[in-house]
Amino acid sequence: MDPAISIILTIVLLAGFVFALVKKATPIIVLCLLSLLGCFVFTAVTGMSVIGEHTTGNVFIDCFELFQTTMKSQMSGALLTILAVLGYVGYMNHLGASDRFALICAKPFTKLKNPYILCSGVILLVFLLKLAIPSATSLAALMLATMYPVLRAAGVSAMTSGSCIMIATGFIWGPADTMSAQIFSVAGVDALTVPEFFAAYHIPTMCVMLPFAMIAFPLYSAICDKRAAAKAAAKGESVSEGSFSTSVKVETPDCPAYYALLPILPLIFVIVFSKIGIGSIVISVIGAIFLSLVIAMVVDLIHERKVLKVFASGNQFFIAMADFMRNGGWLIIPAAMFATTLNTVGGLQAIANMLAGVGGNGYLITAVGCLMCMPIIICCGSVTATLAIAAPLMVSISAATGMDIYVCFMAVLVMLGVSSCMCPVHPQTIMVSTAAGVDLMALVKRNAPIALMVILVGMIGCFIFAG
Repeated sequence: MDPAISIILTIVLLAGFVFALVKKATPIIVLCLLSLLGCFVFTAVTGMSVIGEHTTGNVFIDCFELFQTTMKSQMSGALLTILAVLGYVGYMNHLGASDRFALICAKPFTKLKNPYILCSGVILLVFLLKLAIPSATSLAALMLATMYPVLRAAGVSAMTSGSCIMIATGFIWGPADTMSAQIFSVAGVDALTVPEFFAAYHIPTMCVMLPFAMIAFPLYSAICDKRAAAKAAAKGESVSEGSFSTSVKVETPDCPAYYALLPILPLIFVIVFSKIGIGSIVISVIGAIFLSLVIAMVVDLIHERKVLKVFASGNQFFIAMADFMRNGGWLIIPAAMFATTLNTVGGLQAIANMLAGVGGNGYLITAVGCLMCMPIIICCGSVTATLAIAAPLMVSISAATGMDIYVCFMAVLVMLGVSSCMCPVHPQTIMVSTAAGVDLMALVKRNAPIALMVILVGMIGCFIFAG
């Protein structure tokens, strides 16, 4: 296809996607229809099949057959990993093990007196918890139940408390995080395993990103709080903002303290049984999840001594999987199909080649590529949907500039995770603003400057130290 036509069609598809999401159209339907539109136009212009040599015999029918090939690849790839991880998270939540783990980790931070130092402590705590609880929304819920009351009691404003939790949960990192597996799957790249990617790219990037966030957030928040207090005083209003939501309480879950070890079992197994641990034994994330599930059920059986109750609790693993699919998990499949369509159309590759041809280096072009995807995550709040655009774009940029593809992927993950803090329709934003009793858009505006700074520093750290 002619590069000009490819770019125009790509822009139309992307613009249609963003416009539909701004209008609050269902993302799954939008992605499916736009994918079909792109496939039909590509087929009509080129006369070629979108599925290559595996054609059904009719190039236009092949546009529908793409659903089958995409579903098959995703169900056996990233989606299976995501389901396993979230299933285990759901089981841990049901047992109360996640709450136990969070409470134990939060306890040392309750002794800090300076409220802004406490914010730094919360960021560090959430960062570490992310290794065992990869779901940002689940982790934010735990922090609202544990550290939010502590922050408020220490004198931190409701706005700063909510913002602290959101920024802290914006880090995408850890061998158990599903986003790495997902971006590999969407991009069709599998030279590294997730644990290897974690060791070589996540850790070096976070060594720069985390300290900056821990230092910059308290300083930034102190300035914002002083301005808010000054404005309130000038108007003769109370400087107290938000509410100490009565629905947010610190409660000890009804399970033994040693259950706190269960959420980190998959993390332990993934690291120990890998090329960076015991090199002769390598276990997949899914294998580690199911091994941990069996161990957790045995531990629960020893404690409860009721077989049927333990089996019923174990069923929460699969219920959590079903909940994920029912609440939008199917979005992964049309998102991957949309990514395939964009890759087939070739507009992103043409754009990457144009960026590479203007004389800039690979780092700058990668940063520009990430910047192009930022409005999508802010508008729609779906990391999965944005990956459908970002992954193939990064592959194109890597091919055009010679950039390490995994550096490109890490830059995207930095951008996606923290940018979600600026999304007004993200479930996490809505949940935090409601619990803190602060205006949703005011929370987004508070998050935006610090989020952009953290993204910038994270990308610089990725470019310099990762790989």
